[in-house]
Amino acid sequence: MILRYTHRPVLEFTIEEIWELIFWMRSPYNQVYHFVRRCACAGCPFASQKEIETLGEHHPDKLDEWCETERYFNHPWKGIGFSTIRARLILSGRYGRMVVTKERKFA
Repeated sequence: MILRYTHRPVLEFTIEEIWELIFWMRSPYNQVYHFVRRCACAGCPFASQKEIETLGEHHPDKLDEWCETERYFNHPWKGIGFSTIRARLILSGRYGRMVVTKERKFA
């Protein structure tokens, strides 16, 4: 028998406490947090559909990677599927519309 203890103190932290810890440690953070509230990873199972849509608007390359991962595992995210969300974004013209290019950044 193997005894294992897992300690995850941040599970009980508030969002403010998480940010304080990140800044106190001078730790790098994912720039996606400028657009969404929570994104432990881009394809977080706890993310809302709106957050995944925002990911597709700002970082379509990341959404493409999750679509590929979903295809590999043959299991749709939350029963909806990243590919379905990407298709809706493409049809509505929102896919990649917020991507910041060097030209847009310095304009």
